[in-house]
Amino acid sequence: MAVFLAGHGINDGPNYRFLSTDAAMGDGMILPATVVPWYAIEEAVDGAKGRRLLFIDTCHSASAYNQRLGNAAYHANILAYSSARWDQEALESSALGHGLFTHALVEGLGGAADAAKSGRVDTVQLSDYLQKRVPELAKPFQREQNPQVFKGRDAEVYTLAAPK
Repeated sequence: MAVFLAGHGINDGPNYRFLSTDAAMGDGMILPATVVPWYAIEEAVDGAKGRRLLFIDTCHSASAYNQRLGNAAYHANILAYSSARWDQEALESSALGHGLFTHALVEGLGGAADAAKSGRVDTVQLSDYLQKRVPELAKPFQREQNPQVFKGRDAEVYTLAAPK
């Protein structure tokens, strides 16, 4: 199971909240019905069977588990890829039509992460690619964005794609 979240992330005190790109505003505030609390996402991922991957392309995404993402990924035995450190914004590009992390993810799965030219992209190759490519994409914005990867206790190297 792979879960991909792209939108906005906010820290509300110690709690992370996911806002989809179409979150609604009312009276100058985000309507609670359009906000997904982290525990709801965490519960869905934790309850899924099989190999689990989580991709989060939102601001403050590494604090999605309130700076416990590493521990949570380890104990839930998932691979979690977050677009930025807990203290960074996840940058977007109107020219790309989405976030820099999403762009690098699509490139990587499309074959750019296949450094060994084996015809396959695995979880380690993707991690290495994202950690190199996203900061490169952020440079023209004169900003930093450093993806984070958290590995579950028994997570192995999995093949994710076999691009042509």
